[in-house]
Amino acid sequence: MEIISHGEYGLSWPEKMSKFHAELSLYRYQELRESSPKTLEKHEHFKNAIRLVIPRRYLEFHRWFDRAIESWCYDPIASEWGASSMGKSSDYGIIALFDVMADPLNTLTVIVTNPMERHQDRCFKYSLFYNSLVPKQFRTLAHKKQNPLGLLYDYEKVNKSKEAQGKEDLEPEKRTGIVCHSNKPGDTAEDMKRRIGAHEKRMRLIVDEPQGCGDAVLKLKVNMGAGSGVDFIERFLGNPSAKSDPLGRHSEPKDGDWKKTEYLDEWETKRTHKRKPGKCMVRDGEKSPAQEEPERLGFLFGPDDLADAKNNYGEDSLEYWTYARGRLKGDRGSNVIISEDDLIAKGATRTVVWQDYTEDYVGLDAAAEAGDGNELYRVRVGKEANGRTIVAIVESQELKVDISKPDTSGQIATQVISHLKKWGIPLNRLAGDTTGNQGPIFDSIERMAKSKVRVHRVNASGKCSSPHPIFQGSAIKRCDRYFDRATELVYNVVVALEKEQLVIRHTKTGEVDAKIIHQICTRRREEPNDRTRGKIKVEQKSEWRKRNNKKSPDNFDAIQQVMALLIEQGKLILNEGAVNQSKRTRRQDPMNRGRKSYTERRSRRKNVIKRY
Repeated sequence: MEIISHGEYGLSWPEKMSKFHAELSLYRYQELRESSPKTLEKHEHFKNAIRLVIPRRYLEFHRWFDRAIESWCYDPIASEWGASSMGKSSDYGIIALFDVMADPLNTLTVIVTNPMERHQDRCFKYSLFYNSLVPKQFRTLAHKKQNPLGLLYDYEKVNKSKEAQGKEDLEPEKRTGIVCHSNKPGDTAEDMKRRIGAHEKRMRLIVDEPQGCGDAVLKLKVNMGAGSGVDFIERFLGNPSAKSDPLGRHSEPKDGDWKKTEYLDEWETKRTHKRKPGKCMVRDGEKSPAQEEPERLGFLFGPDDLADAKNNYGEDSLEYWTYARGRLKGDRGSNVIISEDDLIAKGATRTVVWQDYTEDYVGLDAAAEAGDGNELYRVRVGKEANGRTIVAIVESQELKVDISKPDTSGQIATQVISHLKKWGIPLNRLAGDTTGNQGPIFDSIERMAKSKVRVHRVNASGKCSSPHPIFQGSAIKRCDRYFDRATELVYNVVVALEKEQLVIRHTKTGEVDAKIIHQICTRRREEPNDRTRGKIKVEQKSEWRKRNNKKSPDNFDAIQQVMALLIEQGKLILNEGAVNQSKRTRRQDPMNRGRKSYTERRSRRKNVIKRY
């Protein structure tokens, strides 16, 4: 243990005080730094403390790490963008650890991610690892594996040490240190508030990969950072996927100019704390410190990684911007089916005010193979205040399946039937793709529900053969516009968005469905070729999966199913009101056929009787 010299930094130190504790004290207390002109800047003392106890073979400093430390010391609110292998989790894991060690009795650091088990390979993993490297005499945090998972202040160890020294000022027992929580879309701010509970003088919030979390993480600051006496720091870390997800909203430029985020490495954000604007920082693979020092910083995204990304993806591709540059590409790719900017401009994230009667329907994307999820989406159909029929997402449920148990179809069916009963929705308002090996899942649902009505089965394979117009008022037939049935289903959603008839803000929670936005705004059209003969063809899902870590667009698929039901049953007319068609035309066109009035039905029965 290195003892700090008397008079070092122009200060008088207690006898036998370690240099490590002295550096942490100079980082922690502003008045101590200001009491002598020989002290360093706050961030320099913080780095000195880390260097004193972590061997260099386990930690290399670089300019991204230096910038993160400086920002931690001077910017209460910040977000940091970057793809994998950019060092975000490891850097903030060690920052969080040493910040707590500077004042473990009065610091509560909350790390949030989704799902809970991902803490084991994200920021907390590195806090745990570096804590194990800290010499035992300086280690004041103990690993707790549950309720809650974290590194908590070890009161027993500290008090035993004090008692052995004959000291009587024992530490009170309270929960401080680093605690881990999960947050998923649909969780409320009140749910999170109850989980976090305690408030301390120093409160820190780190949201690791907020793209997978709900909007509630944006509201935690109100509870954790409240009060003039609270020292509050907030960090959102992730690879951006949409402007409207929690990471995108946290990082929105102060002046609203998203274009500059394509080339700037830092900018001020709209999110503030005590009137001070936040900051967003980017770890761009093209500017990685490992490009300059590949041997020393081989653990970071380096020259070989960049060359592979350019060769495999192309520098103007969405994949390159996502996995190499860690940025949002402005138009999300020139051949995407709809851009996020257009989606938002068309009011897809607006709050709905209903005019009168509404009906609820459900779309199910059931797992047909390993890697797929089971997403259940409940939507509401009705007239908005302006009198136009629209569809709005109410809520979504992810169905859990235990593959180690038999009858996975039965497990899904049981959960679907339970949700339908809870929501009061009959079976014939449930839609799903029953092609391929998904059919047996819906057979199980119908068999177990014992209902007189059946599921609306959607065929998602084969050519598009529909002779109906792509939307009301259009002279173009669907079979002339769309190459196949899969493209038709995708463009049901796209056209509804373009005509401002689909809202993807959940009416139950008020949250924008960021997963839907990402899955829609990264889906591509194929380039025209001889095979498609000028028709629109959407890329295969297998191609989309290759760019998205082999994940499946389950959420988007579920919405496609329920939109097909609504359009085919005449519950939703795309571009409603564009043409004033006659009653005869509306009856003849099944794409526009809704429930007829009692007078029309009665008149039709009379005509049938007279005919015979």
